[in-house]
Amino acid sequence: MLRPSEIRPGDTYTYSVSNSDYPASAGWTLKVTINSATCRLQVSATTNSDGQSYDVTLSAAGTLGLTTAGAYALVEAVEKGTGAAIERHTIYQGTVSVLVSVTAGSTAIDARTHARIVLDAIEAAIEGRATRGQLESTVIGDRQVQYLAPTELIKWRAFYKVEVAREEAAGKIAQGLDGGNRIMIRMGTGSWR
Repeated sequence: MLRPSEIRPGDTYTYSVSNSDYPASAGWTLKVTINSATCRLQVSATTNSDGQSYDVTLSAAGTLGLTTAGAYALVEAVEKGTGAAIERHTIYQGTVSVLVSVTAGSTAIDARTHARIVLDAIEAAIEGRATRGQLESTVIGDRQVQYLAPTELIKWRAFYKVEVAREEAAGKIAQGLDGGNRIMIRMGTGSWR
């Protein structure tokens, strides 16, 4: 399995890491750190059965501690030695998206994306059915939805409709479905039938 690009708190993830410069057989160990401003998870990998690479397990209990959704730094570093003689090398640095956990916790959550929340608030404001909470909590730029003129609401609705359509297409593609962005062209001189 490949290194995860998304993590849902409470799920387990396993993957392998190989690095010919720092094989486990030469005494190196691998530590994986996932970190944000509010949460941190660090695990030590085990040596793979080949004796050279590393097996990483992000346990369900470990990922459950990633309580804030958003972008996290993901760092893989190898180490050898102890104390003042320790040698350490970062072999991978990237980001991983921690998703909102629908199953963890005991309270209801709003799992809609930012674009969907704003679009819903704009449409409710245009139709005159927006709640006070929607009007006061939804901000575009530096202005609350309740203070936007009707022409501005229509402009922003068009913008957020495109954003929501992109997100929905990406979601379909991630599930292996058709994203709906087909472009049809005519080849040759024949006619359409």
